[in-house]
Amino acid sequence: MEHNSLHDAGLESYELVEIDRSQLKNAPYNPRVLSDSAKRKLKAGLKKHGLVAPLTWNKRTGYLVGGHQRISIMDSIMGKKEYKLNVAQIDVTDAKEKELNILLNNTASMGDWDIGALGAMFDDKTIEIEGTGFDAADIYKMFGEASFKDRGEDLKNLGDQLRDIQDQYRNITGANKDKNSEEFYAVIVFSSADEMNEFLIKHDLPDNRYQSAHEWAEKLKNYKEPEGDGSSESIDETE
Repeated sequence: MEHNSLHDAGLESYELVEIDRSQLKNAPYNPRVLSDSAKRKLKAGLKKHGLVAPLTWNKRTGYLVGGHQRISIMDSIMGKKEYKLNVAQIDVTDAKEKELNILLNNTASMGDWDIGALGAMFDDKTIEIEGTGFDAADIYKMFGEASFKDRGEDLKNLGDQLRDIQDQYRNITGANKDKNSEEFYAVIVFSSADEMNEFLIKHDLPDNRYQSAHEWAEKLKNYKEPEGDGSSESIDETE
């Protein structure tokens, strides 16, 4: 039997409906996670374009099937969790819901980038990077300096910074190419990015993650702790 629509053929198994945000429940088993960096990229894209495809919601269980990260970001943009939205409503069993949850989030079923074709798209300077889910660092990593041509001073500055970091990294690794790197590196962990930035600024160190131990030693050698208020007790070491 010939069908003239996906719906008649049973291949369009959802209904577009408007519901209250409060009806959406996050699936407790959802295995998809998003880093802070990825969240920032997704939020930038959603703020620019809005939702252009509905979230998938299982009416039978009340659980989101696809769209956990998007709804979290929309809550943030809206500044509340009380609003209405359109969803792709399905009505399926628990097992099928979980199959769909994996399928909709499975990068293995979404293909790979044709880097040449992707690069050609970014040759169109009217395409704004933040609207694509990439950021400038991603573009530099994939396409190099050429991708920054005619894209504004901010991107040029970022390209310069990245080249400086690469040069310093090459200098460090080159100087130790015949050494066991695990024995010539130390890792200093800060409680936050702000704390690290404040430390680098305070000690007039380069603004990047790769530092010269010699330069650190020279800076810290001349560092003096601020004088105290004299209220602390002294320790008698004569006993």
